[in-house]
Amino acid sequence: MQKYYTVQDLMTLLHVSRSKFYELVAGGLQPTLYLGSSPRWSDDDTTAFLAAQSKTKKQSGL
Repeated sequence: MQKYYTVQDLMTLLHVSRSKFYELVAGGLQPTLYLGSSPRWSDDDTTAFLAAQSKTKKQSGL
């Protein structure tokens, strides 16, 4: 069964503030689905986004 994260779940998982979280969303971390008006992110999509971000940082030398 697929795991889905809420905004609060992801903020806790990533250890980021709400403002940093929304910077990640602006940077491409888009919700997988919405339950009503509440966005949810799948575990697979979140992992793929973080891996891509990590790869980008390594390539840029940061």
